[in-house]
Amino acid sequence: MSWDTKFFERHLTTRRFGREFVWFEELDSTNRWMAENHERFTMSGAVVAADHQSTGRGRYQRVWHDAPGTALLFSVMLRHPVEGENSGLLNLLPAVALADVLSGSVGFGRRVRVKWPNDVLLNGRKVAGILGQRAGAGENGASVLGVGVNVSTDPSDFPLELQGCATSILAETGDAPQREILLAAVLHRWEELFDDYLEQRFEVIRGNWERHGPARGVALIRREGESVFSGRFAGLGAGGQLRLADETGVIHEFSSGDTDS
Repeated sequence: MSWDTKFFERHLTTRRFGREFVWFEELDSTNRWMAENHERFTMSGAVVAADHQSTGRGRYQRVWHDAPGTALLFSVMLRHPVEGENSGLLNLLPAVALADVLSGSVGFGRRVRVKWPNDVLLNGRKVAGILGQRAGAGENGASVLGVGVNVSTDPSDFPLELQGCATSILAETGDAPQREILLAAVLHRWEELFDDYLEQRFEVIRGNWERHGPARGVALIRREGESVFSGRFAGLGAGGQLRLADETGVIHEFSSGDTDS
């Protein structure tokens, strides 16, 4: 179904997120476009969205696959002071916002989980991914966070290597929200979380992420390249780092990598 910007605007309830909005039928990458054009926008929360990305990327340069019209693909530009050790929390906000919307407004409950650092899972399969980057420098710099949500994607459209681990809202629930309504709801919740960030309510942000994350004490495996570490989840660090306790109880913090249970 084609995108209706006026319909989206009617459902938007934010003060600034999404109030500056650009739509493309096709774009190579919403993150690339926003990073190169962030200076044309006047406020945090400017959004660029596309019906299809021809060269979308995830973390570690992984390819993002989408069929036109079946995914919600957008990037948000944020201007903010760099908060030192807490700045990593900014990348957690979109995953929390989406998980809150799916588990609350749409009613998927405990079937929605977040996977460190910023994937969203539905029934144990990845339904959304987030990629953050910095654009520009100094006072003119901004953070750009790209989000891809598989809304009505048919599982058979995923590459064979992803068909066992990727999914869509429609595939898991038999129904799918309209993309315009979903984006408006996610932006509303994200703006609230961003306000928490600006007001330095960092413990609130960590608590919101952990509500959807693994239970403390659950065994996790952290991988990055050839490095593998097994431990038990011990919460998030000050900047959203993964904290794992080894068999002796010593806590190890990780700022990058992937996790498996």
